[in-house]
Amino acid sequence: MNEFSQILTLLKQELCACDKELKVLSAFANLPRQNPQHSKFAVVGIQKVALTPIGLENYYGDEKLPFGRKAQVYLKVSFCCKSGEECWKLWESCAQRLIFSKELKVGQIECGEVSWQKDWGGMVLPVKLCCDFIISGAADESPSGIHPDSFQIIRKGVIG
Repeated sequence: MNEFSQILTLLKQELCACDKELKVLSAFANLPRQNPQHSKFAVVGIQKVALTPIGLENYYGDEKLPFGRKAQVYLKVSFCCKSGEECWKLWESCAQRLIFSKELKVGQIECGEVSWQKDWGGMVLPVKLCCDFIISGAADESPSGIHPDSFQIIRKGVIG
């Protein structure tokens, strides 16, 4: 499991621990999601990643050293319920645990407005979290250098 999958798994575990009735889905599931039949659920995904180097690897030139990156990972959670009031209650029950989570290390939370989602037939409250992580790397013997060589971001079925 790669680092970003681990981050989403941590977020799912924290949300499930907040409310036992809450069903947590992934934004980029392998199978298409059907219209949910649950009274409340959350959809999680990674919205943005900002990477900055850590350590002294930039000062050593061609020497191959193990390195790491500090990643600011912006996660999006969409709380979905039958009414706006239920969305806010669900958010309040999860907020305390997310704010003080030792695994996620939330540095910033941005909460949107509750809105009607026609496809689902319910209300959705979008919440964005900014979490800090250290992503480790390893020295590589290949001439291409550092892994990963590139990222490909796929969003809403469109390759970008």
